[in-house]
Amino acid sequence: MSRRRMGEFLILNAIVSCAVSLAVLLTWSYCCQTEMGRAPIPTPDATLAAIQMATNAALPQTPVPSPTPLIHVVRRNETMGIISNSYGITVQELLTANGLTDPNSLDVGQMLVIPAPPTALPATSLPQETAAAGAGSTQAAPLAPATTSPLTDRPQLTIVGVNNAGAYEQEQVVLVNSGGSVSLAGWQLAGPDDAAYKFPALRLNNKGRVALHSAAGQDTVIDLYWARAGAVWKSGAQVRLIDAQGTVHATFAVP
Repeated sequence: MSRRRMGEFLILNAIVSCAVSLAVLLTWSYCCQTEMGRAPIPTPDATLAAIQMATNAALPQTPVPSPTPLIHVVRRNETMGIISNSYGITVQELLTANGLTDPNSLDVGQMLVIPAPPTALPATSLPQETAAAGAGSTQAAPLAPATTSPLTDRPQLTIVGVNNAGAYEQEQVVLVNSGGSVSLAGWQLAGPDDAAYKFPALRLNNKGRVALHSAAGQDTVIDLYWARAGAVWKSGAQVRLIDAQGTVHATFAVP
């Protein structure tokens, strides 16, 4: 074999060896990737979800305080109907809250738990962040409209009338509260000739009603007695409801 032929043979052999080696390397690399697998590339949605979970876990949890139950002590001549009406609840709600079944089974001095009357709570909505497709940006979701409670924080007492004016045994002034709960301790009902009745520590809730009688009697949560010597109200008299700070909250002219 001539030297020229020998040189061509060696060059061809080197080329074939390189090609085989390259093929082996490519095959080995492919097998390694198949067995070990590729690490997943985090998507914008997955990244945002992880951030939200970490943020929620870091936020402190504020404990919700338990409401203090309202206790009513039964007085003489009070019934389930009188008590439930004065607190703006039903007789059945009062029975259920105290584990009772007989509405006529009451004793003077008995303690009753007064359940909270049902009220409409304001609806709240928190903004939510959503990832824009393929962009990784966030967009705040629109807030739902909030509703407000029908109850107001401030009391709104009204003198709705003076019944049977001039008739000592029957005359009474009727008050109604259409606002928030209020204690009448320190309040006064002023009449003619500087006559003024000072209310006891009676709490009047929303839609609560109380009648002040001129005659003597046993006070209840819906009936109070002034024990005057005679009739107080006559046609043309002005009735004024004054709070503990001396502010006039309501007036009424006896027809």
